[in-house]
Amino acid sequence: MRIFKLIPILAIVLSIFLFSSVQTKASDNIEIYLGGQKLAGVDSPLNINGRIFLPMDSLFEIFDQDFYWNHSEMSVELETERMKLKIPVNNVEILGKYHADDDWHVARHIDQPSFISNNRTYLPLRFIANELNYAVNWDNKAKRVNISSLFLYKNDSWYITDSTYSWPYHYSTEYEMVDANRENTWVMGNIILTYFYIPSEPMGLMKIYFLDSDGNNHFINTMFLEDILSIKWDNDYCYLLKTVFGDFLPTSLVQISLQEPFAWKEMGGKDFSYGSFIQVRRSEEYRIVDRVKNDLDFQIREDGIYTIGYNASHAFSWIVSDENYDLFEESYGYYLIPQDGGSHQLLKKENFRKQKP
Repeated sequence: MRIFKLIPILAIVLSIFLFSSVQTKASDNIEIYLGGQKLAGVDSPLNINGRIFLPMDSLFEIFDQDFYWNHSEMSVELETERMKLKIPVNNVEILGKYHADDDWHVARHIDQPSFISNNRTYLPLRFIANELNYAVNWDNKAKRVNISSLFLYKNDSWYITDSTYSWPYHYSTEYEMVDANRENTWVMGNIILTYFYIPSEPMGLMKIYFLDSDGNNHFINTMFLEDILSIKWDNDYCYLLKTVFGDFLPTSLVQISLQEPFAWKEMGGKDFSYGSFIQVRRSEEYRIVDRVKNDLDFQIREDGIYTIGYNASHAFSWIVSDENYDLFEESYGYYLIPQDGGSHQLLKKENFRKQKP
């Protein structure tokens, strides 16, 4: 159910002041197309410094998306598949939170803020479309905005809008087939794991999806492209070995269910790193940590996941301040991690050898 609230006289006066500072341009000749079909009855968009804006009610009618007007904070709130967003009027910072009890934080930045004009709230079309997994393409010759769904399932095959890095960063409305030949795509049976760049996010951040043979796409999570180090599957789960510090430690093991609700779960012990040996070199001023990339691996066994591991918190403490080396060395070895998420078990101790400068 859509919720619309009337804006009081005070808000109208404020909006006139805010909008008067924005360079506007009438755009009656611009047409909006969704999936190749012209949208009739859509209010004329406004072209603000080269960005297309539409009234809030028209914009969300296009995408069949509920929205909420927060009068006390003069902002628009909406829920996407990843997070709840708050779009303040006349502010380029977009707030977000993942859970209802989380605090709001700055999640996005846009180059042209939303505004109020003639008692209507205008939002940037491309930003809203991208957040809702639609691609937007501007046809300058035809003066036309083309909007298309991110995914297309046709003739038992998946297609996705071309989302490779380009400048300016945006989704294309040209589709490419999603199969094992596509970069950053993994296929197992009727499940496809793929991910792509998000124009509204920092460079390199990707959305991860599962695509099934019934034509359904399932959002899993977001992460940076270089953070996935290894991927393995069995009949029930997909396992990712990933890092959150690029080429530095620690690495963690993530389990993703291949059935609804496609849960994402960090595995193993608290503060532990898995899947890779490390070597530490000592310079005159500090220690240098190398992850041994040839050993970025883990084994899926009937009784759980078998992999090298160590307490990363103790490792950091030793590397940075020369503390807790004994605790770190004691934790270094091969572990068995139950698939049901239980506590890991040290099966085999591995000697960690400190390297000399």
